[in-house]
Amino acid sequence: MEQVRSFIITLIALSVILGIIKFLFPKGGLSAPLKVICGLMALSAFLSPIKAVMDAHPGAAPHFSDTPPQYEASYKDAYRDEVLKLSQKRICEDAKAYLLEEYGVSPLSADAELDEDGNVLYMDILFENAPQRDAVSEADIKARYGADTVRFLIDESG
Repeated sequence: MEQVRSFIITLIALSVILGIIKFLFPKGGLSAPLKVICGLMALSAFLSPIKAVMDAHPGAAPHFSDTPPQYEASYKDAYRDEVLKLSQKRICEDAKAYLLEEYGVSPLSADAELDEDGNVLYMDILFENAPQRDAVSEADIKARYGADTVRFLIDESG
């Protein structure tokens, strides 16, 4: 009840002060902006209890700029998954370019599996034939990409 009484006294005092300011301010070109400013001050004072209630009870009003807690984890997971996919793609493209530049062989494809931290768990590289496969050092690929396992495969479909 004390809060309501304080709110009413604040509104009355503000109304009196704003009335005196409008009365003392000369009529003319600046009276319209003054009315707007006074109106905004009155509106601010009128809405202040609503803000106080919202601040006291954060769950009472939706916060549209905040991510709802139930979706926050899924957004983080989706973002992490997207980053891992892009990292995997970049690593595979880099491996193919490296093999062409360093060994002069062009693999048909390269695939890598990454852990949650983006480290290469294993890498599969598909070659067209055995001489291409034999020209590449498995240890070199393991060291370059930090892969635990590297498998060199030969395309047997052709």
